Amino acid sequence: MLEPISDGTGGAKLDVPEFIRVGNSPVFSVSVADLFPFLRFNQLPLYMIDQQISIELHFQPASSFKRCCHKKTDEVQGQTFAIDTTQTKFISDYIYYDGDLMEQYKNQNKVMNWTYNDWRLSKRSISQAVLATRSTIDIGGAGRLVNKVVTALEHTSTTPDTSIVNAYNSTAPAVSNNNNGTATTNLIYNDNRLYPIDRVNMALHFHDLVQTEQNVPQICRQMYNKQGGGLSDTYEYNRYAPSSSTEGLNGKFFYLGYRLNRNERVNSRGIQIELQYSTVLAGSYTHRTWLELVKTATLDNGKFSCDFE
Repeated sequence: MLEPISDGTGGAKLDVPEFIRVGNSPVFSVSVADLFPFLRFNQLPLYMIDQQISIELHFQPASSFKRCCHKKTDEVQGQTFAIDTTQTKFISDYIYYDGDLMEQYKNQNKVMNWTYNDWRLSKRSISQAVLATRSTIDIGGAGRLVNKVVTALEHTSTTPDTSIVNAYNSTAPAVSNNNNGTATTNLIYNDNRLYPIDRVNMALHFHDLVQTEQNVPQICRQMYNKQGGGLSDTYEYNRYAPSSSTEGLNGKFFYLGYRLNRNERVNSRGIQIELQYSTVLAGSYTHRTWLELVKTATLDNGKFSCDFE
């Protein structure tokens, strides 16, 4: 989070705490396995690959204001957070064996195959009016083996740096007349619905997400679907109220999960999601869907390739 410092004229300017300023060479690390799921359970015999291996990183543009969250009361919004790309480093752990042993292993394994899961993103803009009606959204996956699907709905903002979670959120249905809104959804693939009855109940939505991810999200009920309590109305984070549904955490983690349970290859029509929100805040939205696909990697006489299963 960013903290303001005095600009000498009674105001403040956007700046970062001293220990993470670029001039002090701060270090932020990301596991390679988080970037490439393949490497979570597999190791690559680099000496057997004749091709160049490179990692290409793309940071959010500074003009998108999606790099940070500025302090609410006394900072000028829309300022940039600098990233020193010249200091980007790759830290790896190489294991070496006796030369004859490595050559023997190479000769005995001319062709190597791995099966792993990878993600594909489907993204589109969607209006408030469309969300309020029952919509069928094509999300792809035709001809692929798809294990699970996770969706998110971002309430689009031109100033995402004026909220705690910036643009990285999934908005729950709005509250109207002290009544929580509902989300009606189902998933269609191979001409069948995943659920015989559409999912509407919020507890079922959360249950489906847990089953999809095989893990329990560490969030309170209010953060998921704006129900219950748990978010403070008194304490603020960077001068933002966590209980706010626009700048805080209220209903900002309403992710929907679908675990495909028939172990079938998706037909040429692909996967479709049916979605309807009973109430939504005014504005435009970005709907994102991540599909977990089964892929295979092959190392054949020094040539590395990846294909869908």
